[in-house]
Amino acid sequence: MPGHPHVVRAPYYGAPLRAAPRDDTGPGVGQGPQVDALDLLGFTTLSGDDLLLTETGTAFASADVQESKKIFAEAVMRAPLVQLITRSLRQNPAGTLRAGFFRDLLAHHFTSEQVTAQPETATDWGRYAELYSYDAEPQEYRLDENDDFKDV
Repeated sequence: MPGHPHVVRAPYYGAPLRAAPRDDTGPGVGQGPQVDALDLLGFTTLSGDDLLLTETGTAFASADVQESKKIFAEAVMRAPLVQLITRSLRQNPAGTLRAGFFRDLLAHHFTSEQVTAQPETATDWGRYAELYSYDAEPQEYRLDENDDFKDV
């Protein structure tokens, strides 16, 4: 049934994966960074303590490498920082921007730990999705030459 989530089954045991106990004191849905990331990407939903794989999550999990990158490129644009980096690079005629620009923007709203962690995650995700690359020496992002996901 389209859009119907599937229960994620633990390998060999067939039991649904259980989300961590709810903790409303932290950021996100309080389930830990991995569950928050899966939820942000639209790959899973929570039903009680069960982590349910969505149709998109199922497609990603069963796709080959190239197809998984396409699915991920669409999903990762739900992440605000990845979206900001990608769109900023596309609007810049040189196709490059310094990483400090994004850290400066984040510094107005987040802790120093988050200002470090968020760009690291956005860098990894954007590189996997082949949206952009990151050069550590000049600390700059560059629009991926094979940006096949311009419509994303």
